Amino acid sequence: MCKGREFQASILSYNQLIPTDAGWLTAGFYQGGVAEVTRATNFFKRLESTESRISWPFLLTVVLLCGLAARLAFSFYLSKFYFGSVSFTFGDSFSYTESFLNLLNYGHYTFDIGNTDAYIYRGPAYPLFWGAHYLVFGPDMVYQAVAFSQSILDTGTGFLIFLILRHQNFSNTLSLFGSILYIFNPVFLVHVPITGTETFATFITVFLAQVNTRRA
Repeated sequence: MCKGREFQASILSYNQLIPTDAGWLTAGFYQGGVAEVTRATNFFKRLESTESRISWPFLLTVVLLCGLAARLAFSFYLSKFYFGSVSFTFGDSFSYTESFLNLLNYGHYTFDIGNTDAYIYRGPAYPLFWGAHYLVFGPDMVYQAVAFSQSILDTGTGFLIFLILRHQNFSNTLSLFGSILYIFNPVFLVHVPITGTETFATFITVFLAQVNTRRA
């Protein structure tokens, strides 16, 4: 009980140090936040009330096609405004590609045959994914082909997010909103054209999460 009274006294003494204006400012921010949340809640309630009149498969298809178009446009044209030029590689890319090429040409899975640590540096999943494109499209078009495939995979991630939210009993409206937040998020978009694990690993992770939520 003594500790409780001491704690209350300390809170009271702290509150006495807060200027009155600061209290009004805090209250203003709180009330403004509540108002914004209320408006957002009412907006989604109105959308949910119209769910029976909306063709959700059509709307979801439009969102996914727009997301795919955005990824292809960025990969093959707009990336020059972010990277300085249309680019499909960055610093780590060659540790993945060389791992497959050394396996193909020399029978050693490593990005540096002369370095023993390099034999265990990269896992095999992404190099084999890249290597499948190399075998099909050849060295001249492999990077472009990987960027195209990763555009499809990343769009598929947006679709899987929609399914996960639906499996968690969210409405079509909120599930689509969650999908849109991913599909048009530039943080994920900029990794799509690059030979690297970000897009591939994100898809695999979300796919496994979708399988898990479906079983639950």
